Amino acid sequence: MSKGRLDPILRALVGVDTKYHGVIGDIINRFNSPDAPAWDATFKQSLKNGVSAQSVTLLLEFETDVSIPAIIGFSAVNAFRVGETLDGIKVGWLGERFKKLFLKKTETATPAAELRQHVLKKPARDPAIITELGGEAKVEITLGQFWNYLTTADRTLWHVAYIRDDESVLWAVYAYWRSGGLSVEALPLDHPLDWDVGYRFLSR
Repeated sequence: MSKGRLDPILRALVGVDTKYHGVIGDIINRFNSPDAPAWDATFKQSLKNGVSAQSVTLLLEFETDVSIPAIIGFSAVNAFRVGETLDGIKVGWLGERFKKLFLKKTETATPAAELRQHVLKKPARDPAIITELGGEAKVEITLGQFWNYLTTADRTLWHVAYIRDDESVLWAVYAYWRSGGLSVEALPLDHPLDWDVGYRFLSR
C-alpha cells in the first residue's frame, strides 16, 4: 500500500487512545488471515446495520506483547523432563498425548518474535478462538517459543498455545502449575469442551 493511502489510516490511529491499539491490531490481523473476505463482509454489514458497543461480543481481550528472543534450536526431550528443573521451570507432569506427539520433537533455529497474549472473556472452543485471533497462520508458534514464554509466565494462570506436531497437525498445547511443578498436555482442535474464562492464549 502506498504512503498516500496509508496517511488517513495513520492519522486516525494517532487520534485513538493507546489502550485501544491492541483491539485495533486484532481487527487488522483479521484482514491478514485467509478469512479476510468473510470478515470484510461481516464488518461492512455491521456498519450498515449500526452496531452499538454493547452488542460487540469479542471472545478475547488483548493483554500484552511478549518478546521471544531468537532460539538456536530446541529439543523437547531435553526440556520437558518430569522431576527436573531447566530455565527455572520444574516439570511436574506430562500428559500422555503430549508425550506421544511432542516429546521427540526437535526444532531448528527460530528468529526472535513478538507474540501477543490474550485473555479469554467468554467460554469458547478452539475454532472460534483461532478465527478471532486471525487464523491458523497467526496463532501457530513453536514449542521452543512456548517454553521460552513459560519461563516468565504467570504461574497462577493457565496458558494455551497452538503448536504443530511432526506430522504438521496443529494442536492446542496447554500448561499450568500445581504443587509438583509445570503440567503440560495437548488437545485436538475439535475437542468438545469449552476453554474456561481467564485462560491466556498466544498468537503472533
